[in-house]
Order: sequence, then structure tokens, then C-alpha cells
Amino acid sequence: MKKVLLPLSILAIASLNLSAQELHPVSGEPLKYCGITEAMQELYKKHPDIKAIAETIEQEQAQKTNPEAASGAVYVIPVVVHVLHNYGAENISEAQIKDAISILTRDFRKQNADTALVVTAFENLIADCEVEFKLAQLDPSGNCTNGIDRIVTQLTYNANDNSKLNQWPRNKYLNIWTVASIGIASGAAGYTYYPSSTVANPAIDGIVILHGYFGSIGTGSPVTSRANTHEVGHWSNLQHCWGNTNQPGVSCGDDLVSDTPITMG
Repeated sequence: MKKVLLPLSILAIASLNLSAQELHPVSGEPLKYCGITEAMQELYKKHPDIKAIAETIEQEQAQKTNPEAASGAVYVIPVVVHVLHNYGAENISEAQIKDAISILTRDFRKQNADTALVVTAFENLIADCEVEFKLAQLDPSGNCTNGIDRIVTQLTYNANDNSKLNQWPRNKYLNIWTVASIGIASGAAGYTYYPSSTVANPAIDGIVILHGYFGSIGTGSPVTSRANTHEVGHWSNLQHCWGNTNQPGVSCGDDLVSDTPITMG
């Protein structure tokens, strides 16, 4: 059994598409949702071989059990943020990037204040995941870096897997690309792939996310700042609690983890 990972931060952004009347506090646009479902479907349609490999890995993982006791060891994951921009608002500030990474660590270390709002049935399952995220201090060549890679490119618009420019080694860094708009999943705030799907194609590993859903300041907002936490959850192999669908009202969805019941989409 695996402990519940940040139920509020993980689920809140995923359900934003259910409240289409809500607007982004900064951009004024309708709030967007998680695009992993569409991205995974498109990937498997194009590469059925990857789907077969991923399903095998998922079956193997489902048979494993994870210890629930905290180990006391805190793992630090270096992050590189590739800012894809064309000199517009999407060229977000260093302060906004640092804020986003701080929020990410806060959520994974159970330091987010809204854990007080978790329903009683799940209170004893909230976990300090003992994982922290920090902007990389060394680049792949061993040179000093601030962990921010600014790239001027038209691929910031309608971003997809081809927008994953200058990927740093996935076994050493979490790659995040912030962009102006996303094309692979219409209406998505961000998307990534489960690790089982990137084994056969490492070039697609990492997270693509709208600049307005990254951090709580600048072009970001406290309302949408947890989208990054949500996508990192998927990047870490967590499915939606209702399974692989974004269709409201779908019953009998399951995330293949025994800490949550079968849930309606």
C-alpha cells in the first residue's frame, strides 16, 4: 500500500476543467486542466510498442509493495527549468521560477497548510514524501548554473514533445519546460508521461506546463500554482484517483493504488 500523496494539491488542478466559469486571476482565461490523458492516448496511438512496454512495467509495479515507514533520508532532485519564449510574458522571471520550485518542495514535504482540510478518512495517510526539489547548480558538463535555461523559440506556442528542447540527462535531472501555449492536449495547463512510457523513448521525459500555472507570482497565481505539483505526481508514476480519464461522471475509475477507493471521474 502506498500513502496518499498530497490529495488536495494533486487533485485540485485536475478538476479545474469542471469549473469552466472560473478564470485565471492573471490572464483572465478559463482555467485549464491536466493533459496527461490526451497525451498518453496520442502517444500510444502513434507507438503501440511503447504501450505494450508500459503495460508490462505497470503490471510489475502493481505487484510490489512499498514500506510505509519514513526512512528519515531526504532525497533531493535537481531541476532544470527550460523557459521557452519569444520575448513575451512567457519569459518568466527567476523569482517566479524559484517560487514554483519552493511550492513543489513544500507540497511533497507535507508543509502545505491545506493538509488541515483533508477529510478525516485520509488524515493518517498524508505523507511527507521525503523528497525535495532544487534548481540545479551544475549543468551536464559540470559548469555552474542557476538551473534556468532560457531558449528563444516559436516552439513555445502550441507546445508538444518537439518543444522539449535541450533536455538534460533524465537520470540526473527533472526537466520542466514552461511555455506560452500547449498544443498536444487542447485546454491543458500541463502534461507529462508516466515513467513506464518513457523507458522506450527517453526524449519525451519531462513536464511541459503553461507559464501561468508555474508559481504563484508574476504570470502565475496561488489558484493555479499547484499544477506543477500535480504534473510531478504523474511524472512520479501517480495516476488520477479516478484512473486515466478526464470525463466527468465516469464511474469505476481506479489509480491502481490501494490507498484510495474506486472513484468517479
